[in-house]
Parts: sequence; C-alpha cells; structure tokens
Amino acid sequence: MPMEATVGDIIELPVSLVNASNEDINSAYLLVKSASGKREGVRITQAIAIPLAAGERARSIVQIVATKPGSYPLILTAAAGSYTDSVSRTLTIKPKGFPISINHGGLLGPQNNFNTRIVIPKEMEPGSISSIVKVYPSPLANMEEALNALLRQPNGCFEQTSSSNYPLVMAQQYFISHQGVSPEKIAKAKKLLNAGYQKLIGFESADKGYEWFGANPAHEALTAYGLMEFVDMAKVMPVDEAMIKRTRDWLLLRRDGNGGFKRNDKALDSFGRAPAPTTNAYIVWSLLESGEKPETLSKEIAAIKQQALETDDNYVVSLAANILYLSGDNAGATALSKKLAAAVNKAGAIGGAVTSITQSGGDALLIETTSLALLAWMKGVYKNSDFFVSARKHRAQNPSVQVLHEDSSTELTQQSRKKRIVGDARKDDAQWAALIEVSMKWLFERSQSGRFGSTQSTILALKAINAYDAARAQPKNPGSVQLFVNGKPFGKAVAFNKDSKGAIELPDIAAALTPGEHQLALKMQDGSKMPFAFEVIYNTSLPISSESTLINLVTRLSDTEVNEGESLEMEAVVTVGEKNAPTPIAIIGIPAGLEVRYDQLKELVGAARISAYEVIGREVILYWRALKAGEKRIIPISLIAAIPGAYTGPASRAYLYYTDEHKHWEKGVSVIVRAR
Repeated sequence: MPMEATVGDIIELPVSLVNASNEDINSAYLLVKSASGKREGVRITQAIAIPLAAGERARSIVQIVATKPGSYPLILTAAAGSYTDSVSRTLTIKPKGFPISINHGGLLGPQNNFNTRIVIPKEMEPGSISSIVKVYPSPLANMEEALNALLRQPNGCFEQTSSSNYPLVMAQQYFISHQGVSPEKIAKAKKLLNAGYQKLIGFESADKGYEWFGANPAHEALTAYGLMEFVDMAKVMPVDEAMIKRTRDWLLLRRDGNGGFKRNDKALDSFGRAPAPTTNAYIVWSLLESGEKPETLSKEIAAIKQQALETDDNYVVSLAANILYLSGDNAGATALSKKLAAAVNKAGAIGGAVTSITQSGGDALLIETTSLALLAWMKGVYKNSDFFVSARKHRAQNPSVQVLHEDSSTELTQQSRKKRIVGDARKDDAQWAALIEVSMKWLFERSQSGRFGSTQSTILALKAINAYDAARAQPKNPGSVQLFVNGKPFGKAVAFNKDSKGAIELPDIAAALTPGEHQLALKMQDGSKMPFAFEVIYNTSLPISSESTLINLVTRLSDTEVNEGESLEMEAVVTVGEKNAPTPIAIIGIPAGLEVRYDQLKELVGAARISAYEVIGREVILYWRALKAGEKRIIPISLIAAIPGAYTGPASRAYLYYTDEHKHWEKGVSVIVRAR
C-alpha cells in the first residue's frame, strides 16, 4: 500500500486472501474501514465476496479515493464463517499543487506584540491550509524546533547530516547545565545523537579528513566543520578520540607555510571552491573553537588579520573578529568588530559578504554573516557580570540608543562609520548591547518554523542564540500568550511559568483562514521577551518559481498509462543558467503507485551523472557537488508500476541547497497503472 497519496488519487489496492484451512469457503468477505470509524478523507468501494477453495489464494481489488489531506489509519478485515483476520495500514494524503509558506518570527513580549496581514488566494487547494504558531521560552525549545525543521529537509551529505545532528549536541550541553529536563527527553536525544554520529563517521575519506559524500580527496573546510562538531560532541558523549586527533592532525598538515591552507585541485564541490581567504579564515576559526592553541596557528592568524583589515568581505571580517578574540588579540578584534558595526543596516543585518564557506547566497549568507558577527561582539562585550546592569540603566536613561542610524538609508555614510562607537566605557558597552539587541531581533525574525535558512546558517544562528541567552540568562516571568484572528481571540490563552522549557504551541488557526485578507496577532500578557515563529502553509494551483533561480528543471514520464508490473522511466532535465551552480539539488516527485529502482540510482552515482541520492517518501533527491554555467544534465530514473490506480506525484523542484529561497518548481506528473 502506498505510504503517501495526493488528493484525487485513486488507489486500486490489491489484497491477497488466503484460505489456509482444509475446507472450501463459499464466501470470503473483505471490509476496509477507517480506524476512527469516520469516512472523511477517503472514499472506499468495498470488494465483493469471493469463494476460496481449500489452500487457495485469490486477489481482491479495493478502490480507495483520496479526497482530503490528512493521515488516515485503515483497518482491513477478512471474514469467512468463524475465521477472521485483520491488518492495519496508515495512508497519508497530501494536497495537490504547489506549497506556499508564509513565515514570520521575532521577539514577543508584554510590550512587543506581533501583528501582520496575510492574504489567502482563491487558488488555494481545498483542505491544504494549516498553521504553526510557537513561542520558545528557552534555547532548548529553539534547538528542538530547529532539529525538527532540519530533519524534514534533505540530509544526504556530511554537512547536512552534521547540521541536523548539531542541535542535538547543543541540547545535550543544555541538559548538563540545566535542571528539570525530563529523563525521557534526555534518553531520546542521546539515541538520536548516537545514530547521527554513526552516520557521520561513515563519511570519512580513505586518506582521512571528510568529504561531502565520503569520497577522496577530503575537503579542508568541510573537515574543519566536522572537527568543531566532533569536539563539541565529545563533551556530551563518547567519541573516538583517535578519530578526532587524526582529523585535527590532517588539517594542520594542510597548512601551506605561508599563512594559508592547501586546497586539493580535485575539490569540486562548494566547500572546495570558496575563495582562499574565506577557506583559510573558516578553518582557523574552527580549529580555535575546537581547542587548538593560538600559538600553533600564529602565522595563519596574522595573515587572516591583515586580510580582514583590508577586505570589504564581511563574512571574512566576522570570522577574523572571532579568531582574534579567541587568540587574545582584543584590540585587533575590537577594530574588526567596529568595522562590522558600521555595516549593520537599519533592520540589524550585516550585508557586504561575498560568499560563505558553503557558497551560500541570499538570506542564508546574511544570516551566517550576522550570526558570526554577533558571536564576535558577544565575545568582546560580555566580559563582566556587571555589563547588563550598566547597559539596562543606560538604555532606560537613553532610549534613543536603540536607533542605529540618523538617516533613513540602509547604508551608513563614511562619516557615520567613524562616529559609530564612541563615548566612555559604560556608554560604549551600552551601545554595543543595543547593537546586539537589534541584530538579535533581526535574527529571530528570520526563523521559519525553527530553521534559519540553510543547514549551515541555522547552526550559526543557534550558536548566536545560545551565546546570547547564556550572556543575559535571567529567570522568565510567568505569563500567557493569546492568538487573535481578525481582532478576535482564537482559542484560549496558553500560560507559561519560569520553569517552562519546551516550545509553547498555540492553536491551529487554519479553520479561520478562508480565501481573502486576514489580520493576525500574537500578544503576551505579563511574562518576559521570548522568540516566536509563525507559519501559515497551504498549496496553490499556481506555480511559484523564483525569478532569481539559477537552475531550471523539467520532468516527464515515458508513459502516462502502464500495466501493473511493467517498467517505465522518469526523465529529469536540470539546466544551469549563466552562473556556476554550487551544491545544486533536484527533488523529483514520484506518483504513489510507482516504485523506484535503487540499483539504477546507484549506477548513476557510479557513472558520475549524480554525486549522491536519497529517496524519502515519494521523492527522489538528486545531489551534485557543483554544475557549470550552461550545463545540462539529463537524468533517467527507472520505475516499476507496483500498485494499480490513477496517481499524481508531488511537485518537483530544483535549487541551490544554500540559497533555498530561490526554487524552480515543476508540476507533478500523472500516471494510470492498469491492474493485471
């Protein structure tokens, strides 16, 4: 039975009935029903009674029409005289069309209500709408939500698996330093963390170090990321110390003697093709964060400092500021921190980055750069316990300190750059605090149901959030949060207290969101400032491809009608635009009645037509390390017609993994499988 179907699919479910007795059965009855007793969501046409001779096996067809999105447990019961048997299966029905997600985030407090206006189009697919509204009273809630969001994304390579595992590492660190966490939650996290660790070490290259898919040669920057995670992981669980040592040693041996690191010429993916200053700074930052002594890297640190003072690439500058704080060069780090402060726009984000170590762009690059800058600022500012006392007093006396710009432009003038951070030490600290508050607010607003852009940007955002919470840790005041739709309360207010740690979940407002305009609000009574995430999800019949996408996708089936048991082929054509495409990914929707041939996908990897693949539900995920400008890849995906019926697959899409807001979408393909 298909695990998933699309609204409108007709499943011709084949059910085998076996008479295991020594007597003939005149009439064997088959009944299929919903476990809840409701027929909503599926429409079932029951099979007729059939005779079965002793020892005979027969097949009966039950038609199930998918009519509404949802998850439906079904019970299949066969009866003949005094004999009965039953099995249970769950059918998940997805809406048809193209998914739309409206996301908002930020900080909610007694004086910081959230208000927004959304428009639900008339082209919305019926029954497809849902909402998620959550408030996060602790970093643990942020980490858990980020983990849930990341696990819903493709994670077939080392970096993606690492980033999906990293929130678990952070959560375990939180468990160690905080009381009141349930033993069940700790045990579950440990189990997931260990499973992730076992998967990660499988990506080690034969010549040591780590590579996207475990091939040779290893990649220096990716290995540095892995080292940082493994060292953090070793603080909360047993990790092979010999593996950590050889990974660290391999990285140190990659130094070129001139203040940089060698990069293998065969490194083809985005980690291998980031500019040298970016790669060098990322590796040194990771090594220092992993406990390497600064004197071991003195030549590399000096080279990075010089490059950071001369460059306008704020990603490199933010990495260098962290490096100098970690190496004890507070004066140099402060100079770079001020350089970053001068680049903050009115919203609180730091632009001006050329690219990141993953060659991300768009929102992900902004999030990574701003998160790294916040980590540097907090290293420099939160150096004494009296800081927040003086900062709060100063902000109370000088409310305008929250305003970062005197003009209305998003870019600072050269004169205002020079006047950015001034005053005595107390005022200086307070201005830094105000700067951090504004940039943290911007960062919280980037949350999309727990995720902050791509995997890499999500982890850096979580690191900044955790550092921010640790620096300003204080008991949360009790209070409550209430949802409003079109000016009226929706559901009951949800209360919380100082011991609340998990996400506070508000009611699903989908029932109130008919096509048209709606005013939505989230308000807090009493309590303390907390981050929140607000998401409305629905499907539309209209395509939603981004005009800024760098790759296009076309999918087609070799046949639209096929007999049960026969083979057919899905063809996916990926075309790159005028620029090189780092880490492109194509997700191909497969109709429910078809099964993928895994051996053929392995052959595609062996022939280097794709770098790797995953199959999740009804989707085949194709990975490449990189594709060149103008390149076209035609990928065949072999399928078997397994279950009779009429099916439409989910929409397919292609995008750059680290710029995932710009996707090209392709309508789901349809097929009829005729029963044999």
